Amino acid sequence: MHRIILIFFLLTLNTVYAAPELVSWYNNNTLDVATNISTTTENSIFFNATANETVNWTWTLDGVVKDTDIDTNSGEWSYNFPDYGTYNIGASGTNENGATQSVNWTITSVFNFTDALGNSISIKTTPQKIVSLAPSNTEILFALGLGDSVVGVTSYCNYPPEASSKTSVGGFQNPNVEGVEILGADLILASSGNDEITVNKLIDDCANLNCTLASIRAETIDAIMDNIELVGKITNADYVDLKNEINSRINAVEGNTSGLSEEEKPDVFYVIWDDPLYTGGNGTFAHDLIQKAGGKNIASDLDGWQMMNAEVVLSRNPDVIICSGMGGSGSSICSNLKNDAAIKYVDAVVNNRMYVVGDSNIVERPGPRIASGLETIYAFLNFPQGEVSQATVSTTSPLATSYAYGSTITVSYTTGASTPISFYRLDDGFITSFESDAATISPASGSHTITVWVRDANGDWGSDTLSFSVDSPPAQSSPGGGPSSSPAKPTATASEGEAVVSIPGISAGSTVSVQIPDAKDVDVTEISLKPKSSVSSVKITVKSMDSAPGEVSPLGVTAYGYMDISHQNIEDENIDELVIKFKVELEWMEEHGVDAQNIKLERYHDGTWNELPTSITREDPTYIYYTANSPGLSLFAITNRITEPVPITLPPVETSPPVTELPSITPSPTASPITPPAEIPKASQGQDEISEKKGICGPTVMPLIGLLPAILIFLLRKKL
Repeated sequence: MHRIILIFFLLTLNTVYAAPELVSWYNNNTLDVATNISTTTENSIFFNATANETVNWTWTLDGVVKDTDIDTNSGEWSYNFPDYGTYNIGASGTNENGATQSVNWTITSVFNFTDALGNSISIKTTPQKIVSLAPSNTEILFALGLGDSVVGVTSYCNYPPEASSKTSVGGFQNPNVEGVEILGADLILASSGNDEITVNKLIDDCANLNCTLASIRAETIDAIMDNIELVGKITNADYVDLKNEINSRINAVEGNTSGLSEEEKPDVFYVIWDDPLYTGGNGTFAHDLIQKAGGKNIASDLDGWQMMNAEVVLSRNPDVIICSGMGGSGSSICSNLKNDAAIKYVDAVVNNRMYVVGDSNIVERPGPRIASGLETIYAFLNFPQGEVSQATVSTTSPLATSYAYGSTITVSYTTGASTPISFYRLDDGFITSFESDAATISPASGSHTITVWVRDANGDWGSDTLSFSVDSPPAQSSPGGGPSSSPAKPTATASEGEAVVSIPGISAGSTVSVQIPDAKDVDVTEISLKPKSSVSSVKITVKSMDSAPGEVSPLGVTAYGYMDISHQNIEDENIDELVIKFKVELEWMEEHGVDAQNIKLERYHDGTWNELPTSITREDPTYIYYTANSPGLSLFAITNRITEPVPITLPPVETSPPVTELPSITPSPTASPITPPAEIPKASQGQDEISEKKGICGPTVMPLIGLLPAILIFLLRKKL
């Protein structure tokens, strides 16, 4: 009798703790029992699992519980895969006795897109090293928090400031292919402005270097926003907050302008260059910004960046002129327009409604700072006339009432309000925007008045005005030996092959910059000088030379030209800072196959040539302009000096190239579950993807439990 009871107990135990049997599983992506699935981002997949009894289902994503189905034979769940990468989906069914059976899917999600060049590209792993071939791309990457992943930029990538510390791969139009490839990047982010031959070479090489090149372009604000999202998806970066912040600022401006009638909108002339006169027509950022800011572009009948005759500008009579020249030349452009024989009669000049964009990159780069560009243009079109005091502004600098001749002065202010945009005007000059709480100016000698305006986040304006003076330069001696009746200003003259700069005097620690007029075979455009101690009657002579003197050591590289720069009444030992600005013809670079990034200014000193720190400042249709710092004056050469890169071991090339194109799978328009077919495929007996919950209740140990009665009977018989 005892043996019968014991056997019945053991058989009951085996029945009670039996795990549920998973009879089928299904996904609507492969339409079968496959558990390794490839898909595309933004594609929704429906999953189903069915047991042979009623169970509680738990659905997990990478180990995190996402959903449950209670007391049902069949569990269902769907998920939209927003980013590329590998995901693990689990479905576990547990019966009332705590026994569990589960199935797991491994999902590989790939991001497919078409870039600006029309190339189909697939991304499935997050880039770790990125090279940016455009300043706007660099700004997008840093704004997305990817600065640490950026390993290379162009010589024009100067924002944010930390971008300048990245390795330069050459110019924007013609980046250096070898310089890009030696960095071992897995993503090269190009732009429509890059040289087509260079980009195609990089695309071909990427097949063997395990990298991807993607090109983006934008001609409107909406396209910029699309690019920010695209770069975010390519890099698996969170782009939503950045887009929302920019869109919020754009919508705030459009909310104030969308209801304006055509009569209420001012006619606007946007100038990017004045020799020849260039403006932005339809399909440019300038046109888009003007429209969104509540203005009418007088060049809206033109397409792209076009030249416009001064007489045409006069006939269209703009109410507002906005100058936004490359390299910070907006102020000089506005000044030239104000004195133009035709343009000086338009309403914008007559009514003093000429404005300068302090940093032209906020309106001319298709990057995240375009919101600041729009706010600036809107502020120009709605600039207050007369005194304003709604917002509190207190100018804190200039601090002194008098400054030495040649001083550089920082303009700054404080206010209790949020200040996204600030402006200043020196004397009766043009109103200039600046993006920070400080602007730097170098006023001439005499009395000055500076006014600062601030437009706060609520749209309220405030202003403050300060007056100060700049000392006169040391007086020059008159021909009779006595002092002249009035102090002379620095001057510069130029003739064929020669320029002469005359500086009456410079105070210790002050900087004087002198622009040199255009002349044939004169490559220097400006000289800036800062002495350690005060000097007077300084004379600097620049003589162009076809070749170096015979006693000078040969350069060993291609030279654009030589310059013998001599000086009087100042010694090299007394020079604290010396800046030489020069220009090089684009035609010469093209003829000699010279990369603009490789142009250097070299100084001959103590029997050797010494390369000077040289950087590109701007370019126009004829020249590229450079700035170089030198410790002194002597013989100089403008060269095509290529700095040899430090050898870097490239990562090993994979024997099979990475997949660059996958079939496109159209995303589901909604994330709602898809009803599976009436008959779900039954799992095969040997399905190895099925896993069980470990423990005494799992099917793995059930055969052992089934053997217990026989074992116990054997033991009891032996005992009896």
